[in-house]
Amino acid sequence: MYRLLRPRRHVSATFAMIALLCVSSPLLFADDVEGSSDHPLVPRVGGAVIVDHIYRQLEQVSLPVGPAERVPDPDNPRRGTWTWPESEEIEGEHWSIVYTLPEDASTLHVLRSYTQAFEEAGFEVLFSGSGDELDGQNGYSAFFANNDTLRHTSLRGTHQRSPRESDFRYIAAGMDHPEYGRVVVAVSTFNARRRGGGTSIHGGNPTIVAVEIAQSGELEIVMEHRVLEPDDLERGLIVDGRIAVHNILFGFDSAEILPESAESLGHIASLMRDRPDLNLLVVGHTDSVGSYDYNLDLSYQRARSVSQWLTSEHGIPAERLRPAGAGMMSPATSNRTEAGRELNRRVELVEIVQS
Repeated sequence: MYRLLRPRRHVSATFAMIALLCVSSPLLFADDVEGSSDHPLVPRVGGAVIVDHIYRQLEQVSLPVGPAERVPDPDNPRRGTWTWPESEEIEGEHWSIVYTLPEDASTLHVLRSYTQAFEEAGFEVLFSGSGDELDGQNGYSAFFANNDTLRHTSLRGTHQRSPRESDFRYIAAGMDHPEYGRVVVAVSTFNARRRGGGTSIHGGNPTIVAVEIAQSGELEIVMEHRVLEPDDLERGLIVDGRIAVHNILFGFDSAEILPESAESLGHIASLMRDRPDLNLLVVGHTDSVGSYDYNLDLSYQRARSVSQWLTSEHGIPAERLRPAGAGMMSPATSNRTEAGRELNRRVELVEIVQS
């Protein structure tokens, strides 16, 4: 039996009432594609693995909320275009998440699981269908005849589909969420055959679950951070006693400093050489993804890496630098969007003033 699981990185109270949910374990998601995660409002089916994950902060999205229809080509009656005349248009954040399940997973079970989860979470089911209910061709044309339909580009060229064997099913649901705004979710599921005899993580013929989420909301504009010169750093420390440096970058879930950070670190060292009386607290900050203890340790390890770099690469005495980690405790802005989480991942310099 395949049960819906809570999202890996976000836990929504909206789904706390669903009795069929079980507690997730990080081991269950070890094979997810790097950098991926579930949407905070939409859980996955137990045993599913993310094989493709695309996030866009602002996009115009059209998600079908009714069956597909064929528009004949006036010049060739045998040809035509499949369209979705009933769709919901949303401008905002857009997630495309593709999961695979073992080939013995039933697409009907996937459909029923999401239907129950949506209804119990307060979503309105806008449309649900299987096979011929989707387009009159057992669902095949609705899914794949139109390049713009559902935009599951990660599935094209990798899996074969056939009207007879694929068992196509689809459900769309929407809700007006008090925090996230208008949220529309479209779930497509079908049985696939791997091209060329290759294998996926679930064998040669996995069950595909493709989830599209569109979420309205105002765009949070984040401009690229320019590298702060020594004068900028000194001005911030004198006026505010601290300054955030966003151009010190680290490897994913790592304290390894990336080479593109060298210029910013060089400017910090230059300021400290010009101001021999300046001692600094180097504070690492993270976003809220992951546990409290994990982020606290990661932020400290990153601050220590910065201090060690300034000492080893630029000769700044270690006693003039004190690393510290704040984890997720002092966000610069909300962690609800990827843009906000990016701002919260930073290093701050704090002047140590001796009384």
